[in-house]
Amino acid sequence: MRSILSSVLFSLSCCVFSLFLLATDCQNKTNNNQTQETSQPNTSTPPSGYEKPTIPKPIPIENLDKDCYEAVNNTESIPCPDVYAPVCGCDNKNYSNACQAKREGIKKWTEGNCK
Repeated sequence: MRSILSSVLFSLSCCVFSLFLLATDCQNKTNNNQTQETSQPNTSTPPSGYEKPTIPKPIPIENLDKDCYEAVNNTESIPCPDVYAPVCGCDNKNYSNACQAKREGIKKWTEGNCK
């Protein structure tokens, strides 16, 4: 009877120890899966060598030559698509697309924003 009791106690202690190891392993995995917060860089000062871009100043309409600008009447009648394809007008002003530039009376432009 004693040997049976000893076997049962030994088996129970092995089970308890196994459960302890399993619980510890699960806890370690849970801790490893938690994301650690990373510190954010200080963005209050720009990096060295950074120069703030300057926005070109538009040229007043009265200073534009006839090759660049022509007064347009009834501009609402010109239908323009709602597409963003920026152009830089010869007046040094950005337009959302070539149609918008034409609508404003601009005759010449280059693709992309003014630089």
